[in-house]
Amino acid sequence: MSIGHRLEDWELSETSLYDLYHALGANDTPYLFGEPIQLDTDHDWPAAGGMSIDRRTVYIDRTLYQEVMDGACRASGLSGQQLVHAFIHHERVETAIVMGDNPIDQYVPAHRRALAAEHEVYRIFGVDPVKVEKVIWPFLVACYKRPIKKPPLDAWCGVYHDDPGAEEERILGELIGHGVIDARKRSKYELSYGIRAHRCDGCRNADRKLYHQGPVFGCIIASGTVREDRTCDLWLPADEPGQGVEDRGDKLAQSTVDYTDRGHAPELCKKCVHWAAEATCEIVKGPIAADGWCRLFHK
Repeated sequence: MSIGHRLEDWELSETSLYDLYHALGANDTPYLFGEPIQLDTDHDWPAAGGMSIDRRTVYIDRTLYQEVMDGACRASGLSGQQLVHAFIHHERVETAIVMGDNPIDQYVPAHRRALAAEHEVYRIFGVDPVKVEKVIWPFLVACYKRPIKKPPLDAWCGVYHDDPGAEEERILGELIGHGVIDARKRSKYELSYGIRAHRCDGCRNADRKLYHQGPVFGCIIASGTVREDRTCDLWLPADEPGQGVEDRGDKLAQSTVDYTDRGHAPELCKKCVHWAAEATCEIVKGPIAADGWCRLFHK
């Protein structure tokens, strides 16, 4: 969920159920959607709702959950249980579409379809989605502004990575400080993630220890999970570490990964999987100090 893409007129009218089910029904996407989940309401999550990287847990911000269950949004015409049901449905649809084998690979278009699914739940309950949005909006904004004290460390951060503003950058900084793994990674939009000549299953950034289920697995660089037949601008051949890195024109600027030449021991550039040669990194523009550090460190 997100406060950045909810109340625009086009959001409330232009994302059709056809758009939703065309993506949600494609190939393995419905199977991902149907996987069992558990609900966690014991953490802080600025976007109100979110999901773990492995899709086993839906997170609803603990303060928002308490407010909703205490009846603070009763003017919407829905009970707390009904609102929570809609929130959970949103998160399951969103992540299934992003992870599934369908034309949608990034957060924003997946969010639009998840919002259409959430609004359909409201209609099934006999309530106008516009009315619900206006009632819950102040609570979602308050959720976005609250201090983050206890975030889920395994949460997917695509909501903050794709099309970020100053507020999302602030949130990512706080999440990194708390140790949220995905907050350190890069947006799939920024990396031009999609189907091209190379494949993620042949890239040395693949991280199957983080997550691996069939054709879907984790990545050292990209936020969330990736599919075996996709790729991105930072694709590197798995069997040729360090080859041709000096000539790459698509490396990340040091400022975008919080690079510093003073390391965060024991996380030092010379110990990172992307350390290629003296003063050289495979994915970040140089020069790079051997005892430096950036938020994409991976051993």
